[in-house]
Amino acid sequence: MPALSDLPTGTVTFLFTDIEGSTRLVQGLGDAYPPLLEQHHDIVRSTVEANDGLVVSTEGDSFFAVFPAAPAALRAAVEAQLALERHAWSDDARIRVRMGLHTCEGRIGAGSYVGVDVHRGARIGAAGHGGQVLVSASTAQLAERDLPSEVSLIDLGEHRLKDLLQPEHIFQAQHPALAVDFPPLKTLNDRPNNLPTQTSELVGRDRELRELRDLLADPGVRLLTLIGPGGIGKTRLAVQVGAEQADLAPDGVFFVDLSPVTDADAAFDAVARAVGASGTGGPLDLLREHLASRRVLLVLDNLEQVIDAAGGIAELLRSSPGLRVLVTSREALRIRGERLLAVPPLTLPDDVASPESVARSEAGRLFVERARDARPGFELADDDAEEVAEICVRLDGLPLAIELAAARIGLFSPGELRDRLREHAGVLGGDTRDLPERQQTLRSTIEWSERLLDEEERSTFRLFSVFASARIDAVEAVAARLNGHSGADVLPRLASLVDKSLIRSLDEDGHRRLAMLETIRDYAAERLDELPEQRDAAMRAHAEHFAEVAHERRERLTGRERAEVLAELEADLGNLRAAWRYWVQARDLGRLDAMLDALWALHDDRGWYHGAIALSNDLLSVLSTAPLTMERTAQEITVRTSLARGLMAIRGYTQEVEDIYADVLAQLGETGEPSDAVPLLRSLASLSLYRGDFDKGIGIGRRLLELAERQQDLALQAEGHLRVGTNLVSLGHVDEGLEHLDRAIGLFDPQRQASGRLRLGANPGIVPYTTSAFVLWSIGHPARAMERGAGALRVAAELRHPYSAAYALFHVAFLDMWRSDWSSVHERASQVREIAEEHDYQVWRALALIFLGVSETALGRPAEGMTLSDQGIARYQDLTTPPVFWPMLLAVRARGFGMAGRPEEGLEPVDQAIELMRGLDNVLFPQLPLVKGDLLLASSDADDARDSFRNAFESAEVAGARMWQLRAATRLAELRSASGEPADEERAALRTVYETFAEEPDTADLADARIALGDSGR
Repeated sequence: MPALSDLPTGTVTFLFTDIEGSTRLVQGLGDAYPPLLEQHHDIVRSTVEANDGLVVSTEGDSFFAVFPAAPAALRAAVEAQLALERHAWSDDARIRVRMGLHTCEGRIGAGSYVGVDVHRGARIGAAGHGGQVLVSASTAQLAERDLPSEVSLIDLGEHRLKDLLQPEHIFQAQHPALAVDFPPLKTLNDRPNNLPTQTSELVGRDRELRELRDLLADPGVRLLTLIGPGGIGKTRLAVQVGAEQADLAPDGVFFVDLSPVTDADAAFDAVARAVGASGTGGPLDLLREHLASRRVLLVLDNLEQVIDAAGGIAELLRSSPGLRVLVTSREALRIRGERLLAVPPLTLPDDVASPESVARSEAGRLFVERARDARPGFELADDDAEEVAEICVRLDGLPLAIELAAARIGLFSPGELRDRLREHAGVLGGDTRDLPERQQTLRSTIEWSERLLDEEERSTFRLFSVFASARIDAVEAVAARLNGHSGADVLPRLASLVDKSLIRSLDEDGHRRLAMLETIRDYAAERLDELPEQRDAAMRAHAEHFAEVAHERRERLTGRERAEVLAELEADLGNLRAAWRYWVQARDLGRLDAMLDALWALHDDRGWYHGAIALSNDLLSVLSTAPLTMERTAQEITVRTSLARGLMAIRGYTQEVEDIYADVLAQLGETGEPSDAVPLLRSLASLSLYRGDFDKGIGIGRRLLELAERQQDLALQAEGHLRVGTNLVSLGHVDEGLEHLDRAIGLFDPQRQASGRLRLGANPGIVPYTTSAFVLWSIGHPARAMERGAGALRVAAELRHPYSAAYALFHVAFLDMWRSDWSSVHERASQVREIAEEHDYQVWRALALIFLGVSETALGRPAEGMTLSDQGIARYQDLTTPPVFWPMLLAVRARGFGMAGRPEEGLEPVDQAIELMRGLDNVLFPQLPLVKGDLLLASSDADDARDSFRNAFESAEVAGARMWQLRAATRLAELRSASGEPADEERAALRTVYETFAEEPDTADLADARIALGDSGR
């Protein structure tokens, strides 16, 4: 290792290299490996030194080098790869090296470079493959000014490295003599995960990380529990191990914070949401099914909150052979197969007088790193070493305690900080004898931090515990509501609490937001609980303020400020939920009503339908205790129908949904329908459509139009036209229906939301696009149909509404299927599936699987396709979805069988679809006998196929469905020609239909028709 004085500082570029598959080479080559390793060392070292670099250290087969200039570092890496490539290795002993470059400020400490950038560079190198040179964005920016000859950079995009910090933009160095194509980078992007991004690097824990890696690599260890007191760093260590061991879990690494839950069912529900397990039944049953064949690593944090979940974890491990579980807890689970690892404190300095010893210790390194955050430029001087070492020892190496103490460096010198800790040494632990010893130490650190406060600061410290997090003006407003407080007075106290790191100040889109570490917040809440009157007053003031916040913002939710308002509400979601719970417990319908519109709009916009269902259930519970009046009944009906819509959106048309609607209809029979209940009318309109009661749907749509015209509400007019138009076209009244749909499109403004409350489901601005697209395609206007499909996608992109995006993508996938663009079908179905998985939309998950299946089959992968389709159909049938959608899906299913070479199996679903739609002369029906005819033809039943095509032709003629008529006429002409009989009559009929498309652009159907007619061109 070079002397410290030889290491360049300032802006430097690090190079990290290691041999890919070195363990395999060692095992395979035995004694022949060391000479090869030496040759590798000579090549790498010589190219580093030839380009003004310096080898900082070597370990086994890896190099750590530093360069004063980025272009030189890049040149060295490329030259080293070229030399390695040209070297005369034997075929079974070819050495391939991965390399990573990162440019940063070189910081010296403990005899070498230190800091997050060292680890960052190493992670970049480790993400690559043998023969690959990876370059960070900082290196690329500097190296591009003077790229070595024949070298270029390929942009590989942003990647989450396994240090869990912010993503790194990575480039790949390219040279004509080197390989270019490599597998995906070995980063977190390559594995499904929800591991949280960290704001700082993990300091130390090298021994624990090695031990955990070895344990998790052992196939016999499937349950590993990290135990230790609060604040010892179990969570951070578990998350880091989860990231590093992601390759052991190809189906995902999922982090679940169990601190908010209090019972086993809630815990498994949280796990099910994290891994995307959904369906009917209890959460543990869903997890058994979901995880049965998957290789997943679960990181369950704070399991001591719900230790009774241990039995369920044991069941999951028994039923899921590919599952591994990493737990953090303050106590063992005590189930068979559990391996325990007690997380120790950070290592302490072995020589308290030596700065090098302090800097080498984990506790000392953590203190120095966090002290630099509090006082930029802080360095561990000789005079400070003993004080810092004593601080670390007095705090027993507990990470959170050290971080709290280090944050005081902005206020005290290390010596002053040590002295203040000494003053309180006699009261460490205080009255917390029932807590583990090290937890007493952590608590005493927080107690000591509180003792630094004056009484006014202490009061504000306790008050802030009622906030999840908050903007300063919110804290001022709540403080102003309390007796003896002034909003202006609280500002300097907050500033002092931030300075003392009892409150954190975080950036929020250019604004500052205040938050507490959860451990500190719990402590502050305990202190507030000791003063019941102050606690009750603070909680009420908090609830009053956020009820007003929600109420004041609801008017802005229908205008062009909507996106901004929703962002504000989302930032305060924790506070709004706390206020909502307060008023639920208080049974205060007035306050809940004031908050409802804003909270509902937020949950709808973000696609949080589970949360919307919870709001509905809360309201119904409060309404059930209110005096029985007509107004209460109307409110209850409105909320219950909205609950039904929410349940249907995520679970489908279940028995629960049907029961709710049945009860509501019975209530309406007794009380009559409120004439101005827009949410109720929306729900009834949806119910009518789902049940195929189109006449009733038209009536409800007209009532919405009457209300909209009286209120001069253009957005509601658009929705009324949508309801009328959709039901009209379903009854076969195409022209009139399209007129209403066109008017709905013309009236819709994505910046202005429709009036009325409790909206859920697809945005009414998208539905007229997709509905009219289906109709326009069917009646022979493919260009306009595709324009409408593009319009639906455009509006969905503007709205950024998950449910509406899934709706638009799915319906445009139908258009893509009709025009045989299977790649587009697959792409859109994949996007629907992603949205469904993220938001637990069970209906969309089922539909996505069906369309993924049929597109896979069409693209030449029938085995995979039919498996996916089978899964989707099974899921959809389990959801007992409304029959109005079923015929279309049965037709898709039948087409899949046909393309998979199993046409006989497709006849049953298409016959079922025909029977369900019999008697409906709408424009979509003729496609069903067309699909059946294709299946019969593939089954060599030409006579029955001809009958089915004639049925399609005739029904299309009646309905005015020219596209389906064209397809049927084409099939009839093809069939007659194939039989060797004269096809003059069929061709004449086909030409008559074909010529009506003279103004339309070319499509696959028109091309097929020309071939059947014997025409060479249009």
